[in-house]
Amino acid sequence: MSEEFRPGTWYPIDSAPKDGTVVDLWRYHWVHWDQTKPEVRKEGERVVECSFFNDGWYAIREFSLLQNRWMRSDHDLYRPRKVSLGWVITHWTPIPSSPEAS
Repeated sequence: MSEEFRPGTWYPIDSAPKDGTVVDLWRYHWVHWDQTKPEVRKEGERVVECSFFNDGWYAIREFSLLQNRWMRSDHDLYRPRKVSLGWVITHWTPIPSSPEAS
């Protein structure tokens, strides 16, 4: 990855690497609180450890609240989960190096 991108800084998704590099993503969707009112708000979240494959962004791992641990997406079957379904991905940030690498 280029030296110009620093972990912890969010960059527009158009500048994200699409070569299989693992990054964190920011995505949002529109939330309708009351169907009788036109007001909506954006609700966003960070998605960790994602990579771009042939047709989009996929989560490599996710945290299971039921099992209280990190696991491979799609119940340990090693099938990444597409993170853009129903969401708009807007930004990315590089993964920091591990403490051992510092």
